[in-house]
Amino acid sequence: MATVGILAGVLLLLWGIIPAFKSSPDKEQYPPVASVSADDINNRLLPKKLKPTTTTPRQSNKYTEEVEDESQQMLEYGEYNNALDTLRTLMPDSLYAWGSSGYWSYPYGQQYYDYYRDERYRNWVVSVLGIPEQIGKACNGSNITSDTEKKQFVLACAKFVKTFPLDKRGKPFTAALRVIQTSITKSISNLTILGTLSERLLKEKPDTLVDIAGFIDANPSDGAALLEYSLTVIDSFHTASRIEAVLTMANNYYRHFNNKLERQKEFTNLFLPMAGKFPDSLQAQALHQYYEMVITKNVEREREIRRIDAQHANALELAEIEYQQAKEKKSEQRSYGLYGVGAGIATIAFVALLLVLLSIQRYLRRIVEHHDAHTAPASATPDGL
Repeated sequence: MATVGILAGVLLLLWGIIPAFKSSPDKEQYPPVASVSADDINNRLLPKKLKPTTTTPRQSNKYTEEVEDESQQMLEYGEYNNALDTLRTLMPDSLYAWGSSGYWSYPYGQQYYDYYRDERYRNWVVSVLGIPEQIGKACNGSNITSDTEKKQFVLACAKFVKTFPLDKRGKPFTAALRVIQTSITKSISNLTILGTLSERLLKEKPDTLVDIAGFIDANPSDGAALLEYSLTVIDSFHTASRIEAVLTMANNYYRHFNNKLERQKEFTNLFLPMAGKFPDSLQAQALHQYYEMVITKNVEREREIRRIDAQHANALELAEIEYQQAKEKKSEQRSYGLYGVGAGIATIAFVALLLVLLSIQRYLRRIVEHHDAHTAPASATPDGL
């Protein structure tokens, strides 16, 4: 029986050592997108032309101060000023305001200051920030506070505005300040996207460039990614509709796809083969109508997608629970296996010890019997001798 117990314990121990199986439930396929034909769009497009609206920028207010070694700080500050000088040559004082302007405010009336000549009785109110102050405010509001990072952005900004005529660099500069976001790397990346859009589409549209920058500013997570995507598909539209097509994508991101960039890409990719079926000047408006119709026709699909996602999430959660339970069971089996092996070994050891003791006892008994048998009995003395 002890041997059987040891064998059972070993088997339980080996089974407990084998890792628990974790199931991976399959996810149900999403239903196909409900199609919208070019004829469907034309039925809505021809009677009504929709002009895209411009985007509204959104400001963020974040500030973090970095403490650096004083000598290093002075060196970085000098490099930052050199970068400002580079920008200043591209946007000279004769055309652009490098100094802030404002006016004196007299809280108690100007007569108090005129009489006492004490600065407590007047305040300087800045009405227009100079270019360095604008850069500092924009950078500080987006966590870019070191002079080294500011220098990098100013040099990137200088490279960007240089592509515009000397007397038309004000709005591109404003647009550049709006794309500053969270880190110097992301800010320069945004400026690069803005530069590519400008080079391909918006060279002569500075107002639209500012609106596009406002869209990036208002959508820090996906704004730049959407515009980057638009650059990859813009050639599917006629040149007469390309700017409007970019604005249509941006405006519909607000209306229908906020935080769902991949969904917007999916729908847009389905529209692109149809773009050439519409008049050149109406292709962007056709895209807008397509978004409206495909969203409406796919309401049920969206519902089904949410159900599938929820069902799959529940299945994953259940699989995780079952996996944890299986792990606990495996742990118990390992413990039982160890107990079984230990109990079997202890039983065998006890039986062996008992047998040894019995054997010793039997051996001693034989020795005593042998000794008694070979010992001569005492001789009796005869009477009368």
